[in-house]
Amino acid sequence: MAKGYRYEKRPMILWYGKLYYGAGNLGIAFVSQTVTGFIMFFGTVVCRMPPFLMGLAFSIGVVWDAITDPLMGYITDNTKSNLVGKRHGYIIAGTFLVALSNVLLWSVPMNAEAIEKFLWFLGAIMLLQTANTIFSTPYNALGIDLAGDYHEQTAIQTYKSIFFLVGTISPTIIMALLQSNPSAGFSDGRLDPGPYRDMAYI
Repeated sequence: MAKGYRYEKRPMILWYGKLYYGAGNLGIAFVSQTVTGFIMFFGTVVCRMPPFLMGLAFSIGVVWDAITDPLMGYITDNTKSNLVGKRHGYIIAGTFLVALSNVLLWSVPMNAEAIEKFLWFLGAIMLLQTANTIFSTPYNALGIDLAGDYHEQTAIQTYKSIFFLVGTISPTIIMALLQSNPSAGFSDGRLDPGPYRDMAYI
């Protein structure tokens, strides 16, 4: 926190308001953990992508995310809207974009050539990183906007952290359940692309 920062005096947020806000962290944590935990195995083993190309696509996505985060911060801080405020419009748009780009990421054509799969992964990863930025940057800033003081901000962050933990743990459990019943022709559920797409729909 910058030295000399002053919180604006606001009414205290009731516990269910903090609960509603914190719940927004569940979906994005779920998506992020699914990608972090499974995308490299999915790309290299299930989709038979060369590891170098898969790593390159993911690395470019990380660099792109580092570029777009501060840009989104500037945009949302300087947005003026009487209808949705400077945060909520981006949060709503980001929600739908994250859902769409996440489904695209796990829907790569299995019969495509390696370079075509690389371009698919690269485009989907960059789109997902952009959507994540559009949602997460104003969402995190909103938590600070809502806080009436430092203690209120800590309480809000606690609710966020609880939902983040649930969203981080859930994908591993759900994926194990989905992969326990592989499609016909797959003896190992980890090699079946179906559960990965089902997880994206979830």
